Amino acid sequence: MIRLSTPPVEGLSLLQQSKTRRRDLRISVWDGSCYSLMVGCCETFFGAFFIAAGIANISIGLLSTLPILLGSLLQAITPWGINWTGSYRSWAVFTAGLQAASLLSMAILCWANLATFWTLLPVTILYWGGGMASGPAWNSWMEFLIPPRIRTKYLSTRMRICQICLLIAICATGLLLRQSVNHLLLFAGLFGVGGILRSFSTAMLGSQTESPAWLAEHQALEKAGKGIDNIRKTAWETLPFFIAIQFAVYVSAPYFTPFMLRAMGMDYGIFMFLIVLGYLGRVLTLNYAGEIAKRWGIRRLLWLGGAGLIPLAVGWWFHQSLWFLIVLQLVGGVAWGFYELAMSLVFLEMIPGHLRSKVLSIYGVLNGVAMVSGSMLGGCIIYFWPKEDPFTAFLIVFTFSSILRLTAFAWFPKQLSSNATPFCEAMPENLNVSAPMPNGRPLGQPFAELTEIPELESQTGEDLQATLR
Repeated sequence: MIRLSTPPVEGLSLLQQSKTRRRDLRISVWDGSCYSLMVGCCETFFGAFFIAAGIANISIGLLSTLPILLGSLLQAITPWGINWTGSYRSWAVFTAGLQAASLLSMAILCWANLATFWTLLPVTILYWGGGMASGPAWNSWMEFLIPPRIRTKYLSTRMRICQICLLIAICATGLLLRQSVNHLLLFAGLFGVGGILRSFSTAMLGSQTESPAWLAEHQALEKAGKGIDNIRKTAWETLPFFIAIQFAVYVSAPYFTPFMLRAMGMDYGIFMFLIVLGYLGRVLTLNYAGEIAKRWGIRRLLWLGGAGLIPLAVGWWFHQSLWFLIVLQLVGGVAWGFYELAMSLVFLEMIPGHLRSKVLSIYGVLNGVAMVSGSMLGGCIIYFWPKEDPFTAFLIVFTFSSILRLTAFAWFPKQLSSNATPFCEAMPENLNVSAPMPNGRPLGQPFAELTEIPELESQTGEDLQATLR
């Protein structure tokens, strides 16, 4: 195992380094908060925005997935981009800036009433590409920036703040949509605010510390060829299952929003409420998911999460009952929480930090292919179904998705180690993997959070507060 400490920044005294590190940690919390507010008021409601713009159902499916595939190509060149800029920070700031520019472009398109499939396609590609490309660089950078002795408590506090900001933004946006008369004009304002928030986040990223020696250390380890065997084992044993699940999920995921808002005529308030429940289920289950992984192993956690995903889509046959949908959303959030953490830990256990940006970039492309091909299959079913009965077409797609999710278990990684604690248990991680909730939004995009197994530590809350002060 390769375990990296938090090396000093050259040219600074110990006192200066301590002050700089505390400042960086405070700024990182603000960065994550601004990013999460942006996600809550913009990205979460992309599907509703496409409907307000009058985009057809099949085109919504393509706008929900094709930009992620094409954006993953930008993520694929992240290792080159890091070497080209000579800095994790520079590449992360550049790609985050692209994401801010894309939201401001969306605001202009809405204001000018020019939001069509062909005008939205390039800006959504820019949005997802910028977000996905910044993730691997940010992960590797933060590995050095956050001291190991406070890492767990700092990250859990930071994640909690980010999730609170996310939920506040979702609720506020949902209420605004419910009261709004001109939804397209409201989205223009929301995207403008989101672009400003992401610009603040980008500026905060640029103000944090980086030493040239950090990238050099990772490059030296990569040239030494360490960890290659672990990566090959991961790809052979686990990727087929993850890709199959992603394909099955995206047969239906992009079409839940059109089903709720168009086919069901659901009120925006109820729509927002159901989305929040999905996130809430995921948030509430994080501690329990970590405990399961710690006591019974990653494989058990992955099985529970994957099995819990199977009935989520077909459960929408019972859409007439709001109480059933409430339970379904909460259960779905729990299942996705288990699945996301297990998938993160599988990669974390197998991929050393110095190779993580390269491996995740390749996985991002494969992930995007599965998402696009799944959405196109679901879109074809809706398109060729008799036009006089579109309601049933959606339900058939949801049922087919659940059948494919069950079939994906044929590739379940049976050889996956059942050890409870991964070999990089103290490493920070944000794997940038896409685990979509029923509204079609992929989770796992960089919430400015890092995922790790909860550990019993001697570190106290006073230590963390002293560091943040």
